[in-house]
Amino acid sequence: MQKVTSWKTNITSIIFVLTKEGNNTYKKLCCYIFISILLFAAIFVGSSTVHAAEKNSSTIVYDYTDIKFLTKEQKDRIVKGNPNETHANDYENYQFIYQEKSSKVAINSTDKPPGERLLLKTGDSATNISLIILGFLLVGGSVSVLFWKKGYRKQILLFLVMFGGSGLLIGPSIQAAENSNLKPQEKIVSTKGIKETKKPVPISGYNYVGYIRTVKNDNNSPTPIQQGKVVVNYQDEDGTSIAPSETLEGDFGKPYSSSVKTIARYKFMEVRGKPTGTFTKDTQTITYIYKKLPIVAAKVTVNYLNENGNQIHKPQIISGNVGDSYDASSAAYQLKIDGYTMDTAKMPKNVTGKLSEQTQEVNYVYKKEVQAVTLTIKFVDSSGNPFILPDLTTYNNGSFVPTYPNLNQYRMLLDYNQQVYYQNQVVPDIVIKGKEGEPYSLPKKMIFNILDNQGNPVRLIASSNPDGSSSGIMNWQNHSSTPTNREGVLPSENVVVTYQIETYSMATPEP
Repeated sequence: MQKVTSWKTNITSIIFVLTKEGNNTYKKLCCYIFISILLFAAIFVGSSTVHAAEKNSSTIVYDYTDIKFLTKEQKDRIVKGNPNETHANDYENYQFIYQEKSSKVAINSTDKPPGERLLLKTGDSATNISLIILGFLLVGGSVSVLFWKKGYRKQILLFLVMFGGSGLLIGPSIQAAENSNLKPQEKIVSTKGIKETKKPVPISGYNYVGYIRTVKNDNNSPTPIQQGKVVVNYQDEDGTSIAPSETLEGDFGKPYSSSVKTIARYKFMEVRGKPTGTFTKDTQTITYIYKKLPIVAAKVTVNYLNENGNQIHKPQIISGNVGDSYDASSAAYQLKIDGYTMDTAKMPKNVTGKLSEQTQEVNYVYKKEVQAVTLTIKFVDSSGNPFILPDLTTYNNGSFVPTYPNLNQYRMLLDYNQQVYYQNQVVPDIVIKGKEGEPYSLPKKMIFNILDNQGNPVRLIASSNPDGSSSGIMNWQNHSSTPTNREGVLPSENVVVTYQIETYSMATPEP
């Protein structure tokens, strides 16, 4: 910006020529009136500015103003929040508005505080009547000098005309001094295209209300910029945000437009608000409502394990959609398994929950119950048939009858349990009850000894051999074999130990 001063030089030359060549009073009067007009024009033009070419920078001015000094129109232009506009003008002004904490004046109040009419707002103008009157007096005095003494009238005339004209021009355009600033004005120069990030500073005793933005460019008068906002939300049917909200900004009256956004796993249902319209001073809200689409979830496997982590029952599967609830705490999942008891000290923590895209496992641990088992002792003959104690009266074709009277009353005694059996009797199984894990041990030999009718042990001797030895029956026993499972630890299943009983005669050597 530069001042034009060439007019002032030209006017001085014209004054010299005209005053030198004028001869009579009428000519002089016309001359000085013409000079006054030119002088006024020079002052007016001189106060104008020549605007430079378009600049790439923006001059930013920040003012801090008390709201009580604003008019209703100015209050209506207040924008809530902090500035975030992009610098695009040669000159921009941000007027940060504050309200005294104890003040009860509303933002849109039309009531004027006492004495406000005597104050001029920032940028307002008023006519200074005193200066205008003084200007006319000086100009009139300059004309009267024409008829005054010739000695100094040229110099006095020039002085009066200059000051009189200045008074006439300056008087109507006196700018009001800033009376409403709460802190000194700030000014910076910013590159165009930069977004505004200035935040109002706290001022003791005042609350920040908002800001008023005005801009101007060279050859343009300051124009207030009023912007509106439209907030676009994306929510599910429960009002939960499913995508970041967007804020549209623009000048009042300018159109805005929003559209449906594609959101994975959601289906658009409806829009609340106006998806298209124009910006207003009030913030508008648009909400797009979506419904969540069902997604098949990964399965939840309910396992049944023993204390070693091995499966003891077929697992169960829970299926559904992502987000669905599951409950594996019911009797349908907490099974009763024979021989096992659920270990309540190792209950899973995820017996209830929600289905997701990740597979899940619910593991129930069972302790094995102590099983009641039986140990059965069987007696079989050499052919594998149940062992039957012989009829001694018919044994070996009745060879023992002449030798042993009352032979039919003889009995047999099992040495293992001292059980007495009769002739021709099938020896029954011996069943022993036990519990899983208990040790057991049976004898190598099971011997059936002969008792006479008096209950005394005997050996039946049928005859003497040529070599002088005797032959006959000593007892019945498993003299040729020993069961391999006669001892050990009782398993969970029943155990059967089989003894093969044969006749043990005197001719058979002792084992």
